[in-house]
Formats: sequence, structure tokens, C-alpha cells
Amino acid sequence: MSVILPDQIESNRLMSSLSVLRPRIDDITSEFCRLLEFANPTLRLKFPSNERVIAVGIEEIIGTVSNQDGARSVMERYASIAQSVGIDETNLPVLLASIQTAMAETAGYTWTDGQEDAWTCWFDVLAEFAIRSGVHGDTQAA
Repeated sequence: MSVILPDQIESNRLMSSLSVLRPRIDDITSEFCRLLEFANPTLRLKFPSNERVIAVGIEEIIGTVSNQDGARSVMERYASIAQSVGIDETNLPVLLASIQTAMAETAGYTWTDGQEDAWTCWFDVLAEFAIRSGVHGDTQAA
């Protein structure tokens, strides 16, 4: 199965949303932490308590849309970090959904259905990159 990258329209939506999302990284991070705490408190404990550290990661993950060629290496690195703290690929849906929900909540009225769909597609690509990184491949095969 090959990874399906966003088409030009989706790429344009992703890129245009960065102007709204980047200035709100701290708000997105706070909302992400709140959502994760509610959805899976045990998983939240595997993250740093310092939200600023988490914000750097969220900003880098969101920023992968402007360097889609580098997205694979970013996700491989985060997959390795995640594995080292006991986070596996079964947690990816909760994590990515929490980031996406936090983005939509903080973007407010500027968030469109088209952006939601484009980010869903992009997060599917990122999840596939993380799973295929080989770091989590061992748990998939078990």
C-alpha cells in the first residue's frame, strides 16, 4: 500500500491554514493537552509536563505541510521518541485526532470543512509514515 499525498487543492488548504494555526500554537498545545488528559490520562502522562516542549513538537508536525518531502523523517523521529516512552501505533489515532480537534477549536470561525478534510488526509499520511518507519513495525508484526 502506498501513501497517498494530498492533491494540489488539499495542499493549498493546508498551507493557507498555517497562517491561522502558527500564531495559535500555544493555544493548540493547551487544548491538545486538555483533550488528551480527558481522552486518555495514562497516555497524557507519557508526555512532558512542560507544555512548551509539546508545543515545539506540535508546531513541527503541523509545519510538515510546508515540507512534505521531509515529513517522513519528522514522523520517523517522533515515532522513535514515542516508542522510547511506551507510546505505540495504537495511540496514533487518539494523538492525531486530539491535535486536529485542538486546531479546529482554536482556529474558530476560520476553520472550514475543506480544511478539516485536508488535515484529516494529511494526518493519515503522517500516521502511515510513523507506522512504516520500522520503529513501530515490530509491534505491528507481533
